[in-house]
Amino acid sequence: MKSFFFLILSLLSLFSFAQKVDKSNPFFSIRGSVGIPRTTGTQMFRSSFTGIYEANLAAVISPGGKFIIGLGYQNALFKNQKTFVLIPTNSGSISYNTQIIEHGGFLKLGYDHYVSEVVYLSFVTNSGLLSCKYNNIEIDTNAANRPYGLTEFFAPYVQPEFSIHFMGGEKQQLSFSLLLSYTTLFYKFDPKAPRFNHLASPDIRSKRNNYFMNWINIGLGFNILIPDKKKK
Repeated sequence: MKSFFFLILSLLSLFSFAQKVDKSNPFFSIRGSVGIPRTTGTQMFRSSFTGIYEANLAAVISPGGKFIIGLGYQNALFKNQKTFVLIPTNSGSISYNTQIIEHGGFLKLGYDHYVSEVVYLSFVTNSGLLSCKYNNIEIDTNAANRPYGLTEFFAPYVQPEFSIHFMGGEKQQLSFSLLLSYTTLFYKFDPKAPRFNHLASPDIRSKRNNYFMNWINIGLGFNILIPDKKKK
C-alpha cells in the first residue's frame, strides 16, 4: 500500500508540471470500479473484519465537460478476520464465517482534469445510504452479547475518491483507471451484533471503539464515454 501511495504522489507531481490540455469528456458516461477494501478506523472494527471486495457503478453527466454529477449503486462484502478460526467453546471448536453485506445508492459529484490527450484525473465524492446486514452469524446465548445488537441497519456514508484514467482505442470512448478512495460509514460498530463480544481470543472487547466504521480502497475502474451526437 505504501508503494501505491508513493506512485500516486509521483504521478501527481509529474502531472502538476504538465502542459494544460483543452479537452473534456462527453456529456454522458458510465463509470464503474472494483477493489479490495482495507478496514481502518477503530481497533474493534479492524480486528473483527477484513474487506473482500467493493464495487460500484454510476451513470454520470458532465454539463460543462469538466464538472460531473451522477447516480450510482454501491456494493461491498466484508468477512471476519482469519483469527476467528477454531475458536474454543464448551462443545468444541468452531470457525466463524460471519459477513457484512452492504449495498445502496449514492450521488457522485466531482471534477475531471485532462493532463494529456490520453490521461485525465478525477476528483470525486460519493455520498449516499447503505443497507448493511450481518450474515452467517454464530448464534449463542452468552450474556456478554446481550442485549443483542442490530443485525440489519441503514447508515449514510461519504467516500472521497481520486483516480487516474488512461484512454484506450482510436475513438477514445473507453478509459481504464487506478483509484484510491476512503469511506466513512456513519455507524459505530457493535460487536454484539455479529456475536463477537464474548470472545476471549481474539479479545474484541478490549479494543478501542471510539469512531465510525471506515475503510480504504485501492482498485481498478473503467469509464465508458458516450459520444455527443453533435460531435459525430
